[in-house]
Amino acid sequence: MTQEIKSLTERVDKNIERIEQGQKTQGERIGSMEKSIHQIERNEKDITKYAKKLDDIEKAPGEKWNKFTWLIFAGVVTAIVAFIMGKLL
Repeated sequence: MTQEIKSLTERVDKNIERIEQGQKTQGERIGSMEKSIHQIERNEKDITKYAKKLDDIEKAPGEKWNKFTWLIFAGVVTAIVAFIMGKLL
């Protein structure tokens, strides 16, 4: 009976040790996952920031082209009006 109790105690101790080791490993994995999640969140913020900058860069030439087109149009209209006014006077 004593031998059987001793054997059961050893088995319980080994199981407890195995469980504790598993918990430690699981805790390390959870910590690693948390770090990865934080890194992903930072990367998402960076991607959003860079996407906005890229949109601004892509829009800039279009805005300049629109201003240039408007200036050309205004110049042509002014020239036509000046030509007409010159003929009338």
